[in-house]
Amino acid sequence: MSRKLFAMVAAVLVLSAGNAAEAERTVLEQLQAEARQDSSYVRELAENGDAEAQFALGKMYYCGDGVKHDYREALKLYRKAAERGLAKAQYEIGRMYDYGIGVKKDGQEAQTWYRRAFGEYRKAAEDGDAEAQYKLAFMYYLEEGTEKDITEARRWWMMSAENDCANAQRWLGDVYETGSDFVGEDHDASVMWYRRALRNYLKDAGQGDAEAMFYAGYMYYNGWGMEADNAEALKWFKKSAEQGNADAQYYLGWMYFNGEGVPQDKAEAAEWYHLSAEHGHNLAQYYLGRMYETGDGVAKNLREARKWYQKAAAQGNTSAKEALRRIR
Repeated sequence: MSRKLFAMVAAVLVLSAGNAAEAERTVLEQLQAEARQDSSYVRELAENGDAEAQFALGKMYYCGDGVKHDYREALKLYRKAAERGLAKAQYEIGRMYDYGIGVKKDGQEAQTWYRRAFGEYRKAAEDGDAEAQYKLAFMYYLEEGTEKDITEARRWWMMSAENDCANAQRWLGDVYETGSDFVGEDHDASVMWYRRALRNYLKDAGQGDAEAMFYAGYMYYNGWGMEADNAEALKWFKKSAEQGNADAQYYLGWMYFNGEGVPQDKAEAAEWYHLSAEHGHNLAQYYLGRMYETGDGVAKNLREARKWYQKAAAQGNTSAKEALRRIR
């Protein structure tokens, strides 16, 4: 797998979309928003065996989003959700063992959890769930819980995209743009899939989906299937950020810091980075730490810099780890 394609795979695994996933994602966002305001209700749901609530709380502990960063607590909650058959929880446990996140790295244990997730995703995919088809394709491609099978991966990616999973469509736009080991480079196909993805993101964004708003902004920002448009990117990032989307908050911080599409305003950048960092976004945590270290846009404060670098480093951010060595 090429380095660029591997990077795209890694980026895609962070977030996902699709018709059946709209309700799932909305539930997760609502639960996390509720927990940030008052965690008692969500905790009660989790204690009463609600798998989605267990996963939502686990994700918050994993990222340090509104709670103290704690991989052990995240894993404990993921396990509870996983035992109730929640595929995404089973998959996240697999990733933790695969990469040694909060646990000792154990490839065999990772594959055990991946196989459980694979089985759940396969059943849902065969029932026509476009999001499950999308996840299944990656598992075939990355040998997660199954043998590597590029033919099967391509089949499920195509099926997911034809079933209007916007992230599958965006992914196909990526791979047709660069070429890969399962499709050749094809500019026209790339543009077609990018445009279909944007159309679906905008449709979902119009219904209030914060993640779709973010992805619409992200496509405008990168100029995928069109000319880059910072004004449109900023509009959708703001709509998403105002609903608490950490990725959108991070990109707003980036745009204000660098003066992309707006007059440069580092104080405004710091505010958006701070919101995103509080929601556990490791890049926002790193850049906020750097601003405090250098006094660029905020008052210089090495204690604050160290705090945010530590949070980012705990999530594996290598730049933050280097920064901590530098400012000891």
